[in-house]
Amino acid sequence: EPHVIASPLTSSAEINLLKPLNIDVGRARVVVEAIKILRGRGTHVPIIGNLTGPVSTAGTLVDMSILLKEFRKKPAQAERLMEYVVLNLARFGQAQIQAGADAICISEPSGTGEILGPQLFKNYSLRYLNQLMDALDSAAIKIVHICGVLKSVYHILPELKCDVFSVDSMVGLEEIKEYLPDKAIMGNINTHALATMPPEKIAKLTKYAISRGADIVAPACGLSTTTPLLNVQTMVKTTIEEWESSRLRFGEKDALDIC
Repeated sequence: EPHVIASPLTSSAEINLLKPLNIDVGRARVVVEAIKILRGRGTHVPIIGNLTGPVSTAGTLVDMSILLKEFRKKPAQAERLMEYVVLNLARFGQAQIQAGADAICISEPSGTGEILGPQLFKNYSLRYLNQLMDALDSAAIKIVHICGVLKSVYHILPELKCDVFSVDSMVGLEEIKEYLPDKAIMGNINTHALATMPPEKIAKLTKYAISRGADIVAPACGLSTTTPLLNVQTMVKTTIEEWESSRLRFGEKDALDIC
């Protein structure tokens, strides 16, 4: 899978070396065109656009270990980089929405409580995620995914301005729902399991996630390119079957609360 092998900047001070993101070339253009093609095929399935979170994006422009030091020791300098990153991410997100995306999922694999600690998480991840969401079209649903264990920042998460919060496979769904009662919880089928386990196991994991409170069933942390299509289909099919079963037993309104 594509990944960054070297950071283009040695410090956040080198922000002047960066060029504004050009939506009309490269991968950005391909993503926008792909959304347009999907939208042209109908509106019966929601289209979810994607952005990498501000801290994680900045951590590819500057080596993450250096950036973490600058968050602490050179905050004004680091904040200039973060503002620039958010500006460009917002442009890309808006282009996806205008192309037909119903929702934007912002993933933060690096801007986590485990890596940053509670204070830096609040000062950087929370602050710039909210700034990014404020810059996106209010008509689009905002989804935030943060990787890893979240206990150290549970008390901060309610300040996120997202509509949906997506969690990793090691996060207890019942526990996180106590802190985010006004947000839909998305997840958290183990990504490795989806890629390697048989369909029967995927069906069991899906039922378990629903029973624990998943409002939207989804892979916990992305979808590996090696994932068998049958496993993805099984996850979707099982979710629909559980919804239909609940609807028949409890009625549509109560089934919505359950599933």
